[in-house]
Amino acid sequence: MPRRKDPEPLRPVVFAILIALNEESKHGYGIMKVVNEEMGRRAVLGPGTLYRTLKELRDEGLIEYAESPADADARRRYYRITAEGQQVARAEAARMADWVDLARRGRLLRGQGTG
Repeated sequence: MPRRKDPEPLRPVVFAILIALNEESKHGYGIMKVVNEEMGRRAVLGPGTLYRTLKELRDEGLIEYAESPADADARRRYYRITAEGQQVARAEAARMADWVDLARRGRLLRGQGTG
């Protein structure tokens, strides 16, 4: 399983999927629904991009297949984030927070500057 080369920034869709899987496993449609609801109208994740990205994330070892819940539709495949996926998502969140802090210090975000 190849390891991700850091510190490359994650594509927004990758980061959104990792966030969606952080607390519990989900099937593809569930992931797509959470990402689209959380992103609002800023981005719409469709099935083609979703499943292509899920394969990429599995190949990189950031997510893996999960056991389906007992009451789940047997046709649905569930995914969960791996420990490495959580590490990568946390690193991306920290990287983004650093940029937001810089924007605040530079008073780019109105009313949010320090000092």
